[in-house]
Amino acid sequence: MRHDVGLDETMMLDLVDTLLAEPCELTGNQWPGWSVLAIHHTRVRLPAEVVPSGADPLVLDDLDNKILGLEVPLRRRPDGACTDMPFGGTWSPIVLRAVRRTYEECSDNGIHYACIELDIHVNWSIFEDPGAPGLPMVTDGVERLIRRGWRRE
Repeated sequence: MRHDVGLDETMMLDLVDTLLAEPCELTGNQWPGWSVLAIHHTRVRLPAEVVPSGADPLVLDDLDNKILGLEVPLRRRPDGACTDMPFGGTWSPIVLRAVRRTYEECSDNGIHYACIELDIHVNWSIFEDPGAPGLPMVTDGVERLIRRGWRRE
């Protein structure tokens, strides 16, 4: 059974807490932790100008996999249409990867700190190419992250 669930900060923190609470064998100075969270299956809202009318699917060319005329099913909602990873081994529209890194700060007291890097891989040209109708949606999402304290590098 498939459930449509929105992903938010609370859900991610609960997931990490649940994973870290799982029993594991540790010795000495070990403790459970995480280093990479990868989200390979994402759902995106489509720009209105690429959404076909009626019940027609979105048709894309997947040039990476040499698939032309790939029909992508849509989920129509009152606020627009969404889609996720089509069948056939193609990539989701956007893939996310969070990497936890620990650095030693060069200072007199040898402070250690953690940094989380978020990689956003845009795989579909309707969200990536210059002038593409979905590019402003991606740009807006990145700008929201920056306003919340993330840095762009």
